[in-house]
Amino acid sequence: MTAPIGCLDGEQAIRDALAAGPTPGPWDVDSTKNDGEYGDGGPDSRSGFSSFVLIDPNGRAICDTVNSDVAEVEEWIDDDDAGATDVRGQKNAAYIAACNPETMRSLLAELDRLRSASRQEGWQPIETAPENGTFLVFMPEERTRIQVAKWHPNVKTIGNSFAFDLSEPTHWRPLPNAPQQFQEAQGDRHGE
Repeated sequence: MTAPIGCLDGEQAIRDALAAGPTPGPWDVDSTKNDGEYGDGGPDSRSGFSSFVLIDPNGRAICDTVNSDVAEVEEWIDDDDAGATDVRGQKNAAYIAACNPETMRSLLAELDRLRSASRQEGWQPIETAPENGTFLVFMPEERTRIQVAKWHPNVKTIGNSFAFDLSEPTHWRPLPNAPQQFQEAQGDRHGE
């Protein structure tokens, strides 16, 4: 499979794994008792602890944590019972279940949609730049870096200065939206 332009680290491996046809999800996690030993292997070693199994929508086991080399078994006692649980296996199984094929396909589809929208909202010729004092992102001809400025064909401003510190811009694009947390904070300050 061909990697999309701008492919993130690990993204192609996820796409390839999905193309290979993993067990359909959603997946769930269940605990299971096993006879495995835990401890240092000496006289303080114990047998039997809860490990975890990933199950498919039909209740079939996909894989389990019983033979994990990274198990972190913690003993527990409550009013009615006592036992031991592989807490690392529980966390790992929950993570893997959350990353089931349907979830990953959905996330990749959204990533592809955002990439497509970004390309459509990409760089535009300077002749099409709005002249209403809106801050924009500009790219000069040498394309070595970008600048944020207001565009007026006769007066170009950057902050409080009145000239581009690069050559004349050849392309522009709108500023991206602020992260959601900043948009919400701005709304709170204005009583929205």
